[in-house]
Amino acid sequence: MKSITIIVPALNEEKNLQKAVKDICQQAEKHGLDYEIIIFDDCSQDKTPEIAEQLAKENPRIKVTHNKTTKGLSYNYKKGIQLASKEYVIMLPGDGENTLEGLIEYIGEADIIIPYVLNPEVRPWIRRVISKTFTFLVNLLGGLNLKYYNGTVIHKTEIVRKIAPLVNDGFGYQAEILTRLIKSGADYKEIGINIQKKQNNTTKAFTLKNFIRVAKTLFRIAKINDNRRV
Repeated sequence: MKSITIIVPALNEEKNLQKAVKDICQQAEKHGLDYEIIIFDDCSQDKTPEIAEQLAKENPRIKVTHNKTTKGLSYNYKKGIQLASKEYVIMLPGDGENTLEGLIEYIGEADIIIPYVLNPEVRPWIRRVISKTFTFLVNLLGGLNLKYYNGTVIHKTEIVRKIAPLVNDGFGYQAEILTRLIKSGADYKEIGINIQKKQNNTTKAFTLKNFIRVAKTLFRIAKINDNRRV
């Protein structure tokens, strides 16, 4: 039986978390997966912690970690990888924008399953422009030709666990992970998926702090590519 750990970071997601997690459970069970869910309450100030604990009480496959301060997606992702006990691992944020549908059918076909968005129009235009620019730069500097870098990637746990601690924090962490793994010889498959339109269609990703981190990530990706050429 194929197995997967689903990391669910949640910051003030009281309106979305319950449905997002129950959808994940339904999809995993529909496909006969052995799964576990690790919810990271990222120091939420609403009812997210209580909702997460209630979900864990209802389903023994669900575990909850409460962060004392807000750590961000990259921290929660890397911590979740360390805690994962299943063969594959994925992160699905608690806002419910992304699901397992369209991806889990491909588990086991490659070391890495990389999604790209088929319906980008559900996101604000500024996010689409920045995303395309970021993808272009990563491909240029990393010597790759992927369609998308910041999606809900499925990794084989044993290989991503070795790479994740080396990766810079911030918005571009998944791009660096993918570059390192692919350059190291991991095989991958790209899959087009549809995402859900968020009710509150805003993002916390585009802050000055994250732009600085992205610049550092792009520099590191360029160095990875240069080192592989030597």
